[in-house]
Amino acid sequence: ANWLHIMVVYPLGCLVCYQLVPRVVEICMQTKLPWRCTVLWPLVASAVTTILMLVLVIFTGVYPLPFSQVLRSLNYLDLPLLWLCLPRDIRSRPQAKLRFLWSISMPLSLSCIFCLAYPMLNVWLQSRDDLGHSIAVALIFLAGRWMFESIVVWITRRIAPDFH
Repeated sequence: ANWLHIMVVYPLGCLVCYQLVPRVVEICMQTKLPWRCTVLWPLVASAVTTILMLVLVIFTGVYPLPFSQVLRSLNYLDLPLLWLCLPRDIRSRPQAKLRFLWSISMPLSLSCIFCLAYPMLNVWLQSRDDLGHSIAVALIFLAGRWMFESIVVWITRRIAPDFH
């Protein structure tokens, strides 16, 4: 069962996670990306993430690896490869680097918020039972939610004003 998880389930989960990134880049760069970006890059990124998880399992001797699902969502070490997979004419466009950075900032921020910040808030909420603590956590959650929504609107206006 362990080999099934490591060799099939985990890479397929990675593949699902990494399908989003080229699509967002496509939207932000306002172009159709070739198959090497939409198919090959997610496959390579999934393989690299799976190998990284295997190395961590081997060196730590712990299986299942705690937070392996978070690792799948936060490992964006292959983003420079995605930039290199873009055709040269797209990379040479004015503001191409800036648009690419804006486009990858969205999946990165989503991963950080939903895979790190929200679980930490949940742990913090459950650490104490008094009402004042619960209200403080709720206010921090609402402030973070408002800040995230404001950032999304700001980024959307900068990348593609016709979306908003």
